[in-house]
Amino acid sequence: RLRETGRRTLYYQQHFFGFNVAPTSEFPLVYYLADRLKRAQGLGLDNLNTLGGFVSPPIKKRSAMQELYRRFLLNPELDAQELVARVALNLGGSNGGALLLETWKQIHGAFEENHRDVGFGLGTEYASRRTLIRPLVPEMSGLGPGERDWWLDYSFAGHLRFGQAHLFRGEGGRLSEDWYRTNRDRSVRARDVFRQGRSRLRRFLKEQPEAVNSHPYLVSHERQLRFLAHVYATGANLYEGQLILDTYSKKGIEDNLKSEVDNATSRFQSIVEDEISNTQAFIDFLEAGGDIGMVLLPSETTWGFSTNLPDLLRLKIDVMRRYLPETQEVLNRWFNSEY
Repeated sequence: RLRETGRRTLYYQQHFFGFNVAPTSEFPLVYYLADRLKRAQGLGLDNLNTLGGFVSPPIKKRSAMQELYRRFLLNPELDAQELVARVALNLGGSNGGALLLETWKQIHGAFEENHRDVGFGLGTEYASRRTLIRPLVPEMSGLGPGERDWWLDYSFAGHLRFGQAHLFRGEGGRLSEDWYRTNRDRSVRARDVFRQGRSRLRRFLKEQPEAVNSHPYLVSHERQLRFLAHVYATGANLYEGQLILDTYSKKGIEDNLKSEVDNATSRFQSIVEDEISNTQAFIDFLEAGGDIGMVLLPSETTWGFSTNLPDLLRLKIDVMRRYLPETQEVLNRWFNSEY
């Protein structure tokens, strides 16, 4: 209907349901959703017909974001804090619910520090740009067809916009050092808060094994946080690693960079080794069975991965190991160049 609230309704629906934000995973940002629901209610919106939150499609039998929306529909008089508290109690019980609240508050705080930017967790980043499985190598443009086509063919406009030769560069040209550092720091902050939340839940389930059966959401949530920690660990490594490569890809190398090249070489090698370890742990997680916190589609698409994801991650590790010894040569290539 052509009413003043019509455009507002569409605006809020875009925020409740974000396919481009996380096409195959759910982000436990319950306080954001609760606040948006109450804000929409205050505006008198009458078409809140979306499940809401950073989730599409539903990937669990029970989802915190969907439970929150359902609770809002059942008890619209509750304020945002009480909505979240009731969902936590419902999904985790008395003790587990308190732990969920603590975990969600810390996640909320981390993303507040990140200026509410999901960053590397955007589906258009880790899935559609295929950065979750793309190898971090000293010379991306030097990869052969067999070393790149398995991810490039599904990358969002991968064969265009410098997708073959650069992890992040677009048509706008070289990215700034500040851009890399900001995104790296935000990825580290997200990685750490998900790791901490996962560790707390794991300890709780070990100390109270009966909760595994009485409140199975706690198990799936622990695995969801583990998945997100792996994703953001990859993001942190790629941002920092690509910054080093960009710094030493200029034909006019500053003298101070020449004196730091050995440290940069060592740091890049350390980043790649860390990403290899993170990727191997991710593979082990995927192959252990159970909920992985992400939908695997029947076949690969630009918007999501399929059941061959562990095999793609193994290819990533293989390519990174193969090219790691070239780091020193690549970072020194423009020194004393006549061109």
